[in-house]
Amino acid sequence: MLRPGRTLRGEQFARPARLVILESFLIALSIVLALFAHRWQEGRENAQLAERAMRGIQDELTMNRKAAQESLDYHSGLLQLLMRPGATQPTSAEFPRGFVMPAQLLSTGWDTAVATDAVSHFDYEDVLSVSRVYSDQERYDTQSLAVSQIIYSELYTRGHEGFLENYANLASIIGTFAYRERQLVELYDATLSDITAATP
Repeated sequence: MLRPGRTLRGEQFARPARLVILESFLIALSIVLALFAHRWQEGRENAQLAERAMRGIQDELTMNRKAAQESLDYHSGLLQLLMRPGATQPTSAEFPRGFVMPAQLLSTGWDTAVATDAVSHFDYEDVLSVSRVYSDQERYDTQSLAVSQIIYSELYTRGHEGFLENYANLASIIGTFAYRERQLVELYDATLSDITAATP
């Protein structure tokens, strides 16, 4: 209820300046705290996204390492067969899994991390390390596709036995695969060691 001689407008302006300043300060503080809480929550969600993505990449690289090691073992065995002293022309039966067996390497984890922008929340050194191994995988896949096309073309033209007549060239191709796969396995080991040490 208004005192005699005062209007509502006059009552508002009669409030002490200290109270107005305190109210303004509290409003500003609540806005700052709300922004801070939002930023903190956003940062927490980004960190969780990055951690999940990195764990997915670790799992994928572990599987790829296993696949590369299996191909390396196969190709190393074929090389021993073809390069043994007194080796003669091999038969198709001596290649139970094909003349070459390129590793089937995945990149889904990395592609997903890039697509969801999780990679922007990775440590810079981890991004360098992981991108390097996926880039090397891509070069290996390109080589595998090119060699496979050449082999299929030769098989179509000359047949299995005709193709095996030039087994010295085949040994050279298999040796190249073994060399690249050994490089990949070493790179997987180094990369997995780096990112495992960095992951909390």
